[in-house]
Amino acid sequence: MREALQPYLGQRIRVTAPVQRLGTRIGWTGVKLPTLLVGPVLDADGATLADHLWLHVGRRIAAVAPQPGDMLTLTGRVKPYTRRRRQYHGTTLSYESDLGLAYPARCAVVARAPEVVPTAPITGEYAAPNTPTPTTP
Repeated sequence: MREALQPYLGQRIRVTAPVQRLGTRIGWTGVKLPTLLVGPVLDADGATLADHLWLHVGRRIAAVAPQPGDMLTLTGRVKPYTRRRRQYHGTTLSYESDLGLAYPARCAVVARAPEVVPTAPITGEYAAPNTPTPTTP
C-alpha cells in the first residue's frame, strides 16, 4: 500500500509527476480504454507520495494531450481501490487494497518533453529493406 497517501485519504490533493508511458486497460464491455503511467508522484512541497500511479485517461487528462516525458500536474481525490492480480498458470485470483488518485481535475502540462530531433536516414548495407538510398547529383 502507498503509505504516503494514507494521511490524505478522502481529500483532494495537488500532485506533479512526469508521464512515463501511455497504456490501455480492458473496460467492462471488452473495449480498450486509455491509461497513463506517471511517477514518481510529488506533492506541492516536493515530497514523494508514490513511486508510480496508473490513471484513467478521461476528458480532462485527454484535453492536455500528455506524452511520455511531459511533466503533468493535476488535482485528484485519494481513494482506495481493489487491485486484482491474475495468475496465468492457475485459477486463483488475488485481491489487494491500495490507494490511488480518482476524479482528476485541473490537469495541465507544466513542461513538455523535448522534441526528438530526427537523424539522417541510415543508408548503405545497414539500411532497411526497400528503403531508397539517396543519390548525389
